[in-house]
Amino acid sequence: MKPLVWHLTILLFFSVLTSPAQVAEGILIYKGEREIQLNGEWEFYWDTLFTEQSDRKAKPAYITLPALWNDEQTKGELLPAFGTATFRITIKPDQAYDDLAIRIFKVYSSYRLILNGEEIGRSGIVACSREEYVAGGYPQTISLELEEDENELILQISNFDHRKGGNSNEIILGDRDFLFSQRDSQMLTDSFAIGSMFIIGCFFLGMFLFWRREPEILFFALFAIFFSVMVGRWGLLLLNQVFPSLTWLQGTRVEYVSIFCCTTAFVLFFDRMFWDKYSKIAIAYAVFSLLQVLLVLFAPAMIFTYTMNVHPLVAFPYSLFILYALIKAVIAKRQESLIVFFGFVSILAGYAINYLVYFHFIPAIPLFPQVVNVFAFLVFSFALAQRFARSYRMVETLQMEAQDQKEVIELKNRTIQESLEEKESLLKEIHHRVKNNLQVISSLLNMQSRESTDEKMQEVIQEGQSRVKAMSLIHQKLYQTENISEIDFQDYIQNLVEQLARVYKRNDLQVTNEISANDIKLDIDTAIPVGLILNELVSNAYKYAFEEADKGKIRIELDRIDDGKLRLDVEDNGKGIPRDINFDKVKSLGLKLVNILTKQLRGSISYRVENGTRFSIIFSDLKMTTQL
Repeated sequence: MKPLVWHLTILLFFSVLTSPAQVAEGILIYKGEREIQLNGEWEFYWDTLFTEQSDRKAKPAYITLPALWNDEQTKGELLPAFGTATFRITIKPDQAYDDLAIRIFKVYSSYRLILNGEEIGRSGIVACSREEYVAGGYPQTISLELEEDENELILQISNFDHRKGGNSNEIILGDRDFLFSQRDSQMLTDSFAIGSMFIIGCFFLGMFLFWRREPEILFFALFAIFFSVMVGRWGLLLLNQVFPSLTWLQGTRVEYVSIFCCTTAFVLFFDRMFWDKYSKIAIAYAVFSLLQVLLVLFAPAMIFTYTMNVHPLVAFPYSLFILYALIKAVIAKRQESLIVFFGFVSILAGYAINYLVYFHFIPAIPLFPQVVNVFAFLVFSFALAQRFARSYRMVETLQMEAQDQKEVIELKNRTIQESLEEKESLLKEIHHRVKNNLQVISSLLNMQSRESTDEKMQEVIQEGQSRVKAMSLIHQKLYQTENISEIDFQDYIQNLVEQLARVYKRNDLQVTNEISANDIKLDIDTAIPVGLILNELVSNAYKYAFEEADKGKIRIELDRIDDGKLRLDVEDNGKGIPRDINFDKVKSLGLKLVNILTKQLRGSISYRVENGTRFSIIFSDLKMTTQL
């Protein structure tokens, strides 16, 4: 008895949803109804296009709309999905009307509406051949006027892409203001539903990108975003209104991909929400959906549109599995299980209705999918919010525990800071004392130079004094700066060159210096050998490059290149040095020292003699090399 009651209830439900036939044998009587569905028997002409009744050449068959023609038979044979057809009805109004409109929804896959021999609307290009046809089939609301006696309404449809052909949705005739208001209301509710789901998805996506934990947040975000895209391709196809350049094929691919990605994201969201892992069933489902997505992206529409027949056969059993798991979780009183259960039942109801509409078991139910979908997403959002609230309370507890440890750590940090300041002060004092000691050595060398009458000895002592001053200048800079670990080399080179210019000053010689070492800072281990190299090369330039000149130019450039390497260029426009110098066998003490220091810096030296001499030294920053 109970099964009979259930069957009667279902039949009654669908009979309420199903609109009664208004068109009989191609004739509609219109009496000024606010809206009337043009359901019923339309004249049907297969593989024929005409614009007026006088153009038709064959007797009509009758087909009950809404319906797909590949679900119908003519002359005992099932019609193919691909082809062209003309549908025709005669509308007999009780008077003339000038304030009417007609609403046509999604058609597979292009159509043209003709009233009394004049085209009133089209989407795509209707043609008898695939080469001339262009897919479209988008919804429209079109104003029209009816004459007093008879009016001929012709609907031409072509399909050479989709697995479904014809018009599976209702065509509505009625009051212009009412139908446009209906369209605007549907557009408003669809926009609200799409916007709500998209904003929810973006919010949780941003939360995941900030949090970088709990993948279920990411899967829910993707679920919401893909769902909003999917809804944007249903009903009024708002996605195409937002992106008008989207072609029929591109839009259909987007629709199918969003469906498969949406369900996959939900499956993974559910797995992570309740089991904190990925089950084998979920992984298999994800792989299956990925294969479907690849098919949609790379196969023609005549093939990939069949994937929608297979998808429910896989999605429905897994939905039952999720429902079973949720019921067990609710019985076990797992956290958030009851909330997720209501959300899943809502989304399942929405999916079921959408699939029943898609496969033409029932007509579309206004507002139902939007309300159910928004409700479901709000429920899921509430479940995630509860999880976050629990995590936040846990974090608060940990913060209170950490606060106690923080005070202990701060006390230790103050002790360490005081010790570090003492050591920095001590290190500065060491640099200061080293600088003073080097100055003492320089003064002793200066005294020794004055005592000696041998010019060669004086020159040697002067060179040694210059090297000592170059090192002393580095310790002076480190003592004077707040950062005692690095020295600003632009400032150092400037001071070193000025110091050498005073030492080798000639009244009959004017030397211009160009220095470029912006933002180069070196630690003491690298700075001392580089400073000594500069001292030797600049000293040599002052002493020998301009012996026969009254003016000259010295250019110094220090720059970083790559992989922790630096390049030092010292160039003068003097008379030049011999072109055949071997740095490993050179007799000059200065160039020997340059060669030794370059090897100490793990570098290489080269030179070029052209309008003067240019030394190029590529070396390693020892501090960075040690860190690497």
